[in-house]
Amino acid sequence: ASSGDRENFKTWSFGTDGTLSAPGNIVFEGANFEDIATKLHNIYGINLLDQTKNLKWNYSGNFEKADYLTIIKSICFAKKITYKQTKDTIILTN
Repeated sequence: ASSGDRENFKTWSFGTDGTLSAPGNIVFEGANFEDIATKLHNIYGINLLDQTKNLKWNYSGNFEKADYLTIIKSICFAKKITYKQTKDTIILTN
């Protein structure tokens, strides 16, 4: 890894509950479920499963230095759904 990579790594931080916070903004613009799941997996290493029974996904949001639970809770509030977490997997249901 180059020194630039190490500098970027240092900008990540952990919240008081141990969740990893992203170093910058995470933006969703009209995102479908696959876009959201891929982005959260790539940034936080979590798996997102959709069990919302054909919910139409079109989510927009902008998060600054947020941990993944903040993002999940915001999505759930906006879509009127709930989530359950087991280890590194989050299941969305309605």
